[in-house]
Amino acid sequence: MAEWRAAVGAPEECPYGITLHTIPPFDRDAYMRHRKQHQPSQQSQPTLLQKAANFAAAAAQHVAAGAPMASEAEVQRRHDICTACPHFDGKACGLCGCPVARERKWLSKLSWADQNCPDDPPRWGPVEG
Repeated sequence: MAEWRAAVGAPEECPYGITLHTIPPFDRDAYMRHRKQHQPSQQSQPTLLQKAANFAAAAAQHVAAGAPMASEAEVQRRHDICTACPHFDGKACGLCGCPVARERKWLSKLSWADQNCPDDPPRWGPVEG
């Protein structure tokens, strides 16, 4: 029995006047090589306990520095950097686990002027001045 597959490719002539489109056989090895090259890094996310410890350390540092807050423009700049980062998972930083949000200013490292990005080297740092 013939196998029919819908595909885009070079047309073949059929004796009944129907044009068929065929594709070459599936090359699993080539597919796996392509997938591996274009797959995002599978870094391990911090555990809930690690996230809590990271946030507690950042909060303690923030309070010790006098709780300085960044300007709205600086928060937006940091947010843009974080969302373009390869460690960003759609909601939080993949390195420290802190949420990347502009809405809750008092609970976001983005708005704390004394904080910096956990990447090495940091993608953004403390606000000067």
